[in-house]
Amino acid sequence: MYIEGIADYKKVTEPNSISLLKLDATDSPYLKSSRGTKVKKLITIWDAYVIIDGTSTTDYAQYILFVRNADWIKPDEN
Repeated sequence: MYIEGIADYKKVTEPNSISLLKLDATDSPYLKSSRGTKVKKLITIWDAYVIIDGTSTTDYAQYILFVRNADWIKPDEN
């Protein structure tokens, strides 16, 4: 699954980190866009809700917990 707008989160977080991002902060770009709510799926397994055209990200969520590089495995140091 690819989240539309994932690069935005990567720009403001450190590699291998867990961050709480406030989507409805003053001047947040998510107040007037739907970035972060649309996904491109290879296999449809679960749909939590339908994103309605004309709505913004903050109509659905005010915070996001972003776990960056969750699939990263530290190489052996041998």
